[in-house]
Amino acid sequence: MNTFAVMISISKILLAPLVGMTAFFAFWRKRQFETGVWKSVEFELPTIAVLSSEDHRSVPVWSFVQSMLRRYDHQGALLVDKRAAKYRALSIEPMADAEYFDQITTPTNLGAAYAYANNPVIAMSESVAMFPEEDCFVIPKQKLYNEVRHHLAILTMDVVQPYWKESYWPVGGRFEALKGLNAIDVVLFTFSGSVPDFKFWRDKTLVFCHSEVVVAFLELDSMNDEEVKNVYYSTDGSEFVADRDTFESLFINLLF
Repeated sequence: MNTFAVMISISKILLAPLVGMTAFFAFWRKRQFETGVWKSVEFELPTIAVLSSEDHRSVPVWSFVQSMLRRYDHQGALLVDKRAAKYRALSIEPMADAEYFDQITTPTNLGAAYAYANNPVIAMSESVAMFPEEDCFVIPKQKLYNEVRHHLAILTMDVVQPYWKESYWPVGGRFEALKGLNAIDVVLFTFSGSVPDFKFWRDKTLVFCHSEVVVAFLELDSMNDEEVKNVYYSTDGSEFVADRDTFESLFINLLF
């Protein structure tokens, strides 16, 4: 075993107590949410939760969801925690008359995108007041259960690093218990280069998510991984083909 591998093993042992605490709080947070002890807010406008670990490829998924909404004449407001926005090197500028959020200006294909600090509820309320034409919210999350209750939950991940192989923080990027994935409505895998075994990954997904979960695969442009090149979808899970229209129509019907 080389020195690097030894250091990794030692660090995992040292971080084990923090990993255990993350697992405990994931369970506790879910129970508090389910029993109503956790004070959370549900907006009248549909809210889409996009669950992921800390991965740069979540940005093209946010853009893809926003483009779907625009294509069907809906105006989604993407609200990203400022720390997550800075981690992904998104450009943020102050916005006139906005007190609780700033505008995300790059990449431009994110559409109406804002960065908030601390609490998304206040930012969402201000967004509703300032932009009445916006008719839904897209909220990226690392923790599925928090201050905002969602109408539709998306799980996004790359086929190279599936979510269920992520370790709990701080060893890995996962904050949510795998049992919580049975609340996921849509799973979006991303990939570039060689085409993965779609059926294999769908079957793996069904181990953690409920049987009615919708699974699709987003092929990213190998030259520009911010752009979705193709969407592969199967109506019955048997044969996946490039069929963006069918998937997007189903997604919109799930939300509205």
